[in-house]
Amino acid sequence: MSNKRLRAVFLVSLLVLAVFASMVVLFSSMEEDTESLPRIHPRSVATEEVTGEVKRQAAVRVTHVTDATGSAPELWKNFEASFGTGFEPQWREGLLASIRATNGKLRNPNARAAQSGFESQDSEQVLARARELLAALELLVGVEAELPLEGPVVRVGDISAHIFFQETWRGIPIEPLGKVSIDLGSNGELRGFDSTYVRGLRIKNQVGFSMEEGRIKALSWFYRSQPEKQGVQVAGGKQIIWVSGQNGWHAYEYFVRGYQIVIDAMTGELLYGRSARSA
Repeated sequence: MSNKRLRAVFLVSLLVLAVFASMVVLFSSMEEDTESLPRIHPRSVATEEVTGEVKRQAAVRVTHVTDATGSAPELWKNFEASFGTGFEPQWREGLLASIRATNGKLRNPNARAAQSGFESQDSEQVLARARELLAALELLVGVEAELPLEGPVVRVGDISAHIFFQETWRGIPIEPLGKVSIDLGSNGELRGFDSTYVRGLRIKNQVGFSMEEGRIKALSWFYRSQPEKQGVQVAGGKQIIWVSGQNGWHAYEYFVRGYQIVIDAMTGELLYGRSARSA
């Protein structure tokens, strides 16, 4: 082979090696750039929900309200210091559910009376005493600012009085839970307390039609379940938040011939239907 051919082969070999080396460097650089980019992960399903103006985390962990404000035993001792000992509190998921006299007694002899001059027949005095008790217990009950207890109903008597508060969401009553009741003796002493307060409520729908349209849907369900009672009318109607666990739905509540009917205010589906007489 001539010197010219050998020189040409040598030059071609050098050129091939140079190209190969360039490609190796290029690919190595691309891999390094890729490693430095943030990794994109698929978004988890339903991490949040938007309901009108309300945006809440889908998974809300209900913690004891006293985690941040003090222990339940400390708060309970403060309550006893003001309203007497000898009470037996009952708890539900870390929150106060009821208060009774110790050992199931009807009355607690250690319960402190209200200020002198208290009259259990005076609705204003009764309500003021109930609010005083509720203010002392609201941390143990877990009352939240956006879910206030409103619309007190007062029932007075010679030897006792009863007060009922309703939990609401933006002024709409919560059903069938969300109730707080307080029983007072003739001197304003606490005789009983019960709470089904709902904490950490998540609203799951919006209002999609009027209460009058809901009335038609309620009648339709009633006629299907009670075909022999065609022609009856729906009594009343009320907008509510129907609660199951911590989830709440905008709904309409009606009563038809003793039947309680609750209609989803967005889909029109039946949320609850039962004879009030058998409830």
